[in-house]
Amino acid sequence: MRPVSALSSAGLGQLSGLVTPLQGVLDRLAGNASAVHSFVDAWNTVNQRITQIQRQLEQSVTSGTTDWKGDSADKYRRRTDDFAKSLSQFAAAAAKAAATAQTTAAAVASGRSAANDLITDLIQRLISLVRQLMAAEGGMTATVLAQAGQLVNSFAKPVANIERQVQTTISNAAKPLTEVTTLLGAITRLWDSYAGMDGDRPGTQLAQAMPATRGTKKPNPIVAPDDDKPPPPAHELTHVQQQNGKALPSGNGRGEEPGKKKQVPQS
Repeated sequence: MRPVSALSSAGLGQLSGLVTPLQGVLDRLAGNASAVHSFVDAWNTVNQRITQIQRQLEQSVTSGTTDWKGDSADKYRRRTDDFAKSLSQFAAAAAKAAATAQTTAAAVASGRSAANDLITDLIQRLISLVRQLMAAEGGMTATVLAQAGQLVNSFAKPVANIERQVQTTISNAAKPLTEVTTLLGAITRLWDSYAGMDGDRPGTQLAQAMPATRGTKKPNPIVAPDDDKPPPPAHELTHVQQQNGKALPSGNGRGEEPGKKKQVPQS
């Protein structure tokens, strides 16, 4: 969008300086459309993905804890319910960020289009006026330049108003985006606190809430118990240690040094 270029095409490039400030407004309103669309698409994707995870979590808790009883089970359900609500808040914040960016981008694009239309109209009027005056004056006289300047000034205020409106829209968008950033920070700190509270973290409560019918031991919900498995043969242990790059244990695994027989105390 460079309507000022039409002056040079019309052989009136000497008048470009009069319109350059207005062209500057149009240039300042130029944004990076692809970057804005990428930003909006990214937050919309976050919203959709987090919403999907929230629904999966709620369905999993509902179907997987129907036979869980007791205080630990109740605490686990409350914790997962709080976590699901935080996921919902995170998704809503992501949607708000996308919507705010989209609205702001639309306002900038609309303002730039309106400014371009005004300046284009000005250039067309200016070319027509100057040509008529030059024909009457016999060239580019001071009178012609004065008349051209007055015409340009009549368009300066409307164009400036458009830029001011766009700036106001951008400023207004800063507040909700700041609120979104603050909310997302609070939610992530909440998630960090869940991970840091060993006694109350969902994984621990999951183990505590397992129904008693599954045995006296409390199984780990993440790692299967292997207490009943026999120890691996010595040659397998040696192979694994060699694969991991660890030094082989000295002796026979009972603290004895290699090549040294166990001494028997003499009576």
